[in-house]
Amino acid sequence: MTTPLAQYLNDVAPLRPRAGIWRILLGLAFAVTGQIVATVVIFATYAAVTTLTTDMGFGEALDRAGALRTPGSLIAVLLTFIGPILGVWLAMRWLHKTGTGILMGHSGQLDIALFNRAAAIFLILGVAAFLVTLPLQGLERNLPMSRWLIWVVPALVVTFVQVFAEELLFRGYLQSQLAARFRSPLIFVGIPTLIFGAAHGSNAAAFGAN
Repeated sequence: MTTPLAQYLNDVAPLRPRAGIWRILLGLAFAVTGQIVATVVIFATYAAVTTLTTDMGFGEALDRAGALRTPGSLIAVLLTFIGPILGVWLAMRWLHKTGTGILMGHSGQLDIALFNRAAAIFLILGVAAFLVTLPLQGLERNLPMSRWLIWVVPALVVTFVQVFAEELLFRGYLQSQLAARFRSPLIFVGIPTLIFGAAHGSNAAAFGAN
C-alpha cells in the first residue's frame, strides 16, 4: 500500500532534474519581483484613478492605498498578489521547463471535488471560529450595509487571489521543489511553514485587531 508521503514524493519526481537550490532561490526571486512590480503598477493605477475622480493629490492617494483606509485600497493591496502568481508561472516555465499543473497534485490538474470538500470544511471551521470568538472581538461597523454589499463580492474575489497566490508559492512551488530535492518532510514542509509564519507574523499588526 502506497503511503501519502510516498505518493507525494512520486508526484514531484519529475521536478528532480531541475530542482537545484539556485533554481529554487531564483524562482522565489521571480515571485518577490512579481509582487514588487504588481504593487508599483496597481498602486500607481489606483492613485491615478483617485486623482482623476477626486480633488486628492497623487501622493496623498498613494499613501491612502498603502494605509488601507478605504475598501478600494484594500482591493488594490490584495490584487498585488497577482504578481507572485505570475512569478511562479514564469519560474516553472523558464527555470524548471514545465507547467504549474504539477504543483496542483498527482493528476497535474486541480481536483475540483477535493477542492470543494476542503473549502466546505474550512468554511464550517471558519464560521464556527467566528461565532465562538465574536464576543471577544469588539467589532465596529465601518461601512453602511448598502456600501458593504457593493464591495463584498470584489473583496471575496481578490481574497481568493491572495490565498491562491500564497498557497501556490509556499505549498505548491517551494514545498514541491524542496520535496524533489530533499526527501525529509522536516525540510520540505518545515522550511515553507517557517517562512510563511515569519512573513505573516511580521506584518499582522498592520491590519489591526479586527
